[in-house]
Amino acid sequence: MRAPRRITAVVMAALVLSTVSLTGCVQGVACPSWAGYDTPEDAADAATAVISGRVVERARTVPMFGTDANVWVVEVDEWIKGDGPGRIDVTSIPSGCGAGPAYFGRDPFDEATEFDVAIVFLSGDADEWQGLSPVQGIAPAAPGGGVPSAWPDAP
Repeated sequence: MRAPRRITAVVMAALVLSTVSLTGCVQGVACPSWAGYDTPEDAADAATAVISGRVVERARTVPMFGTDANVWVVEVDEWIKGDGPGRIDVTSIPSGCGAGPAYFGRDPFDEATEFDVAIVFLSGDADEWQGLSPVQGIAPAAPGGGVPSAWPDAP
């Protein structure tokens, strides 16, 4: 009767040791979850700063969430909320993380290079601005300028 207990103990010990050794090899990257905003006005309220301007060009990439996030040069026409210079760098938050693609589809800031005027919802500070979220960090300005009343793809 002692043999089955000993075998069970050995098997359990082997399972525990193999699990511990495997977790040492896994390098996980925590993927953050993001708040969703019903309207751009809600995003503006939550943002540290809001600007209107133009996305000029991609300047570089920076590591973020285990992938490479694009940093964009933005020419500021107006600080709608907050205050700062006429030209800033803004990191486009990746929608993916880890070894996969940084963006699911096209980077929203890349899309915004085609906007006449973009509204950028910023988090962070003057040392390191980033979009408010991967999908609600930037939008085309409302007709006549300013924060739009609805997201571009809203019905």
